[in-house]
Amino acid sequence: MAFWTTRSGLRRSFAALTVAAGSLGAQAPKCDIPIQNQAKLLPASLIFNSAFKANVKPDEKVKALAGTVKALTDDVTGFPAVAQPGRHFMLAQALLVWLEQPGTGMVEPRGKLGYTANPTGTVNIPAALDSSFAAIRAMKPECSDSLKLYTNGLWGQLINKAVSFTNSQQLDSAEVYARASLRFDSAQYYAYNIMSNVALVKEDTSMMIEWFNKTITVTSALTDTSAIKVRDNMLNNLGAVYSNAAGTATGAKKDSLTKGALATYERYLALYPNDLATKLRIMRMSGVALDSAAAVKFADEVLARSEVYSDAQLAEAGNEVTKNKLYGPGLRLFEAALKKNPYSRDALYNSAVALNNLERFDEIRPYFTKLRDLDPNNTGIYALARNIQASRKLAVQTRANKGVKPRAGQTIMLSPTQQAQIKIFNDSLVYYTTLMQNMAPTVEVRSFSPMPGGMQFSAVVQVPPDKPAAAYSMVVDFLNAAGTPIATETVRTKQIAAGGFDQVTVTGKGEGIVAFRYKVAK
Repeated sequence: MAFWTTRSGLRRSFAALTVAAGSLGAQAPKCDIPIQNQAKLLPASLIFNSAFKANVKPDEKVKALAGTVKALTDDVTGFPAVAQPGRHFMLAQALLVWLEQPGTGMVEPRGKLGYTANPTGTVNIPAALDSSFAAIRAMKPECSDSLKLYTNGLWGQLINKAVSFTNSQQLDSAEVYARASLRFDSAQYYAYNIMSNVALVKEDTSMMIEWFNKTITVTSALTDTSAIKVRDNMLNNLGAVYSNAAGTATGAKKDSLTKGALATYERYLALYPNDLATKLRIMRMSGVALDSAAAVKFADEVLARSEVYSDAQLAEAGNEVTKNKLYGPGLRLFEAALKKNPYSRDALYNSAVALNNLERFDEIRPYFTKLRDLDPNNTGIYALARNIQASRKLAVQTRANKGVKPRAGQTIMLSPTQQAQIKIFNDSLVYYTTLMQNMAPTVEVRSFSPMPGGMQFSAVVQVPPDKPAAAYSMVVDFLNAAGTPIATETVRTKQIAAGGFDQVTVTGKGEGIVAFRYKVAK
């Protein structure tokens, strides 16, 4: 997701204040906030402009900012009414620059910022800025549009910090900055999306419902691709939250949550009528039993019209079916997805899971081999391989125990052939466990999504805590359905500390891209 800031625009505005005869009118002719012809404002103007002189030192800059605030707030009533708009305007500019200084948070001691009254108290800088802008709009309504240059820039500063804190998993700070940004632009969806992600990580159901709904409301009025993607994601998330909460609720609460889930899923289905997974979710929430016969019937109906569904829709439908442990019908849907896209990582992985649960072990290898080629640093793939070996071991022990799964610690008489099989499985368990423990870096692919003219690949590259710091190059092939690279892009991570991570994003351009394959090296 792209975020922007207008910091450079703000700096140009500050410079313009020095040379624009103290008037905002140079930027917006209908708005006139006189400064230099107001004697009471002149000292503050001189102090403020000294913060931008050539080669100014950091300590000199903060001293000038504090001096500006002091000059503008020491004797508020001493400023004549005609100078009050200019006083608020200059105070807002000083606070904006304060907010950009390294080590400055949203709430700071009053004395640090230059306020002499109650110096040990604190100031919420965005709230103070909001108050100054509101005062200017009240005194000079014609300046409302001109002030958007500054409020948009402030919104950009706050939202970028919220994004940075989100990426570094500092969720409380991300929440504070996202909430503050809404003071200055409540129509943009970024803050709502950040708050939704914070709620998701905190697993706070009430907070998730609140912010998912707000995000959906805001994004539903927008038409750009990123907003639509966020809206769709939040609709699915909200439906899942309602559904999961309904599963443990009782009485009227359960009924309310069930209605919320149905309304959300039906809203999504109205946007995407061919979304099979959503149809299954609606069936489940409506009380339709998805037993073996129903799952087989559903798969038959879908596969009879498989040409109208995408590989992703078929794979997601398979996921919904296998949640009920109906692995046979689910596998048929995964296989249909793979006919359309043989390199669908999700369909390959879930096919292997289904085959493992069906104990069709000998059929798994081709799926695992292709998975390992596409996503080689994903520890989840090797955890699956380990689970498969454990399942094969258990199957041999169960057969030796006359079809009954052995109890923990139970001694079972094994034939020499069975003993040899068990040794192979145990050796494989050790092999995959060691492979996972020694893997560096690990890679978690976060998204593979359509972009104008291509597909975007995003992944988190992580160095385990017991491995040395390193930087890595990732080469990403963007594949068509035949497995042929349509585009190849290389991205370099930053130096990642032990236990740290870096998120990389790269876009492949070209028609027909349906899958990815990557390699990582130092």
